[in-house]
Amino acid sequence: MHLFDTGIKLYRIRLLALTWAFALITSLNGNVLALQTDVLQLCGTLLVILAILVGIVLLRSPRSLILLRASALIFLVIALIQLPALPNHRIVLALVALTILSQGLVRRSSLTMGAGVLTSSSSERITTTLQCLTIIVYLFAALAKLNEAYINPVTSCVATFLKQALVLHGFSLDVAIAPNLLHGAIWWSILSEALICLLLLVPRTRMLGVAFGVTFHLALATDYVKYFANFSAAMFILLISWLPEHAAERIWERGVSFWRVLTPFAAVAMSVTLLCVGINIIEPSTWIILRYLFFMIFASGLLINLVPLAIGDLIRGATPQICSWKAPVWTILALAIINGLCPYLGVKSRNSFAMYSNLRLDAVGANHLLAPYSADIFGLLADRVEVISASDAEFSRTIEPPGRELPYIALCTYLANMEDTPRTPAVDTTVQYIRNGQRLIAKRGGQLPVDCPGWLARKLLFFGPIGEGSEKRCVW
Repeated sequence: MHLFDTGIKLYRIRLLALTWAFALITSLNGNVLALQTDVLQLCGTLLVILAILVGIVLLRSPRSLILLRASALIFLVIALIQLPALPNHRIVLALVALTILSQGLVRRSSLTMGAGVLTSSSSERITTTLQCLTIIVYLFAALAKLNEAYINPVTSCVATFLKQALVLHGFSLDVAIAPNLLHGAIWWSILSEALICLLLLVPRTRMLGVAFGVTFHLALATDYVKYFANFSAAMFILLISWLPEHAAERIWERGVSFWRVLTPFAAVAMSVTLLCVGINIIEPSTWIILRYLFFMIFASGLLINLVPLAIGDLIRGATPQICSWKAPVWTILALAIINGLCPYLGVKSRNSFAMYSNLRLDAVGANHLLAPYSADIFGLLADRVEVISASDAEFSRTIEPPGRELPYIALCTYLANMEDTPRTPAVDTTVQYIRNGQRLIAKRGGQLPVDCPGWLARKLLFFGPIGEGSEKRCVW
């Protein structure tokens, strides 16, 4: 029917491809065409635009194996360029992309029109791997929230976001019920992530688990200022992997007429908008609004189709098999587990599935209810600096109040990542800090201190501020 409509036969993988394309479009930044003077960052920006455009085409041809693999490869390159400051939802998407590409090799005899055919065995291995990733991400996210700051409504990120969202939507928080409401929201967030895992693992409630997971992430995405839709879009891919084939087929058949109308419109609207943003005809905010609108339409449509199937399964007492189990891609699962363990090992503190959790794990102390301190296996947390001042306003905000401590590797990463912009010329960007009792001055983009960790360590290990007070910052 279409040039690219070949290769993907199973309905579950078609839905995965569709949801992957949806996640590319809705989770990549809207201000992709901001001024960039660094060649590598400019290449990354152009690749982001290419990934969005390929995602739009994939929306129209979700059976295309060649488009699915091409978009996965493009995204992996983007992720490598953006490291170490890669948000959690892009860590998830990178693991999904690796899973897709891990099954990219097919026998010559299975080639069709040069694009290849994804065999049933490879399809099952993809879904098994994504199912395991679902459990890993949710369990690490729930584990990170078991800390004193998160369960305290005064400092909890979820309490802060809830109060902001209520004000944003015109509601006032009654003082009498505020403590109960905030405590309820805190424990709802923790228990929901654990409950999703439990529902997915029990065959009879699996469809209910998928529907509840989509509902949970759709609720989070209503905070359009923080834009949790990007993480929600990534998690939809993992949740879709749990659908049995018969349910995926029913959703596909129900939605095909809807998508035949919506996708051409969405493709044209988004392509034109992205082009107009690129040549400065319209503001980037237009792309952001359109992207959010598309997210809500897709997520709502997915939920509307899932709920009747989930209720029907419960009524009939359907008990599908746990899976037609193929061994997952163990290397990818190992990467995910290591990433989640990083804060507890002291290897990094950011983008480790501990987003907005108020978690503080230092070499000498922690606020976690189960982990008394970080293992700090490489001594990166013990080697810390006290930042006194910084001429870069954006960097200063990350260390407020003055005197906030950073791992030395985090300071080195900042100093090495020079981006000379009109607002902050690199030659004028200096940092004053204390390390091992010595007061030092370093210039961003200049010669790095000789004892800074190497490029690969700075590329892979991402840290934020540490020490007392760092748990009050609500960051991904």
